[in-house]
Amino acid sequence: MTVGDSSQRVSRFQLSPNTNIVVLLAGFFSGQGALFISQSFLIVSKDFELSITFSLAFALAVLGTLLIDGGGIVLSAKKCVKGRDQTSHMAEMARYQAALIVFRLVIWLAVILGTFTYFLFSGGATKYFLLPAAIGLVFWCFNSAGVLDGLSLSGISGVAAAVPFLLTAITLPFLVSLPMNDAMLVAGVAYGLGIALSALLQRLLLQRLGYPLPLVRPKWAEVKIVAAESFHFQLSFLPGQLLYRFQIFVADAILPVQTAALFIYGKQAANAVQQVVGFARRASFPSLIVRCTKVPGPNIVEVLQLQRLSIAMALVLSIIMLFSGIFSMSIFPEWLMSIGFALSVVAPVVVTSALFSALGQYLQATGQFIMLAVSTLTVTVLALAGAVLIEPWLGLYALVWAEVVSHLIGMALLANQVRARGMKWWG
Repeated sequence: MTVGDSSQRVSRFQLSPNTNIVVLLAGFFSGQGALFISQSFLIVSKDFELSITFSLAFALAVLGTLLIDGGGIVLSAKKCVKGRDQTSHMAEMARYQAALIVFRLVIWLAVILGTFTYFLFSGGATKYFLLPAAIGLVFWCFNSAGVLDGLSLSGISGVAAAVPFLLTAITLPFLVSLPMNDAMLVAGVAYGLGIALSALLQRLLLQRLGYPLPLVRPKWAEVKIVAAESFHFQLSFLPGQLLYRFQIFVADAILPVQTAALFIYGKQAANAVQQVVGFARRASFPSLIVRCTKVPGPNIVEVLQLQRLSIAMALVLSIIMLFSGIFSMSIFPEWLMSIGFALSVVAPVVVTSALFSALGQYLQATGQFIMLAVSTLTVTVLALAGAVLIEPWLGLYALVWAEVVSHLIGMALLANQVRARGMKWWG
């Protein structure tokens, strides 16, 4: 099959942004949605210890997944969109993916070594989840989600990415009766298996589309380029991911067990909603990249307009979380009141996070990762420091409002930075 034939075949399967969002949502509700329901079961069952232990282990496993990806989903999508019209596009993407795989394998070796060391010297139950999960992450080195995104098939990659969440969700209700170590081991195996199946499914989809991306041997210069791009991306991306993990540790350390479990559950619900919003933002990423390549570039209002669907979704879903929480606390029995309380408390975070991320995606589209890193790191530090400082007065609410205020400060920093480089508010 020639490059032209392959491009024509792929174009027949490309999805519109709205269709991508619908398919992404379907994948979300079958994966993260199922996991949320299973974790709700733990809260209703009042198994707060298992809820906290699993949440911490799962959050660390997902962090390992993001580390190993190396920002490849965004970086591959960006490269795929920019070079789509070139005749050498598929060959260049194959070499780029090969270099990315080599780099990811190096990161995976570091992750598995750290996980094995933790397994040997830690006494906590989380290690029984993390070891099999880390072993399964070797398959994530070969994931092709970014290529699917760049081909306007982000909905398909989202469905594939839901597999590890779905498998883990299926096992979770059966873990209540097991000893903690055994429960974590079963859940970890399910997650690792799901990661392997997800990466395999992505490869099979590309093969089916006539975009096989054969494995080639990259040059070390190409690996170095990918490593540098990944480093700059992770500087801006990881602080935001670390915030949630640190919040779990802080909540577990300073709050009573039941209160900590409710906060973590609420944050997981907020994160799930933020992922839904992120799907809309992700679907608009190719259009944003194309717009940023034109002269003159977009203004701040235009950047937000290009992502208006994700911002509107954040506002609507936040309101739904708030009022559904208040409603459930008002009329439902006591065992559902705690869920309603957790949902309503964290609702404001969804809106402020969406606005901050919308401005951040513009910097990703234009490759301004250092600028984004400074703002994201500022948000993380302020959210954690603020929570610890005001917790004696506000308790659980300190963790939420410290994050909301930090997002607003981060937005002000981003807007000020891009305006200092000549970007206008409008016009």
